[in-house]
Amino acid sequence: MINRDTLDEIQEMNMTYLLLAKQLLSDDRAAAIFRLGISEDVADYIQSLPSRKLVQIARSSQVICALRFSEVRELEVTLATRRDHIETPSHQAILLASKLANAVEQ
Repeated sequence: MINRDTLDEIQEMNMTYLLLAKQLLSDDRAAAIFRLGISEDVADYIQSLPSRKLVQIARSSQVICALRFSEVRELEVTLATRRDHIETPSHQAILLASKLANAVEQ
């Protein structure tokens, strides 16, 4: 059984994620869909939700966001040295885009 503190943290993280997702979608929809790894339908749904419904979803005991990295190399890129810092965001985007392309092909 999950303890109350952990449940509170999950729910807070869920709410933060949903609010961030909604803001990113408002700022730049295409980039947000890519960054969040969500479909157009999910993007539409999140954008259409009133605050009351966002809170309702956030109160789930399940973590609603997922770690997008499935390989150690993807995580290592985020730990690049300062010298590589400029290349890191581009490299991460390339890795994520190639994962998306592979998923679409399958």
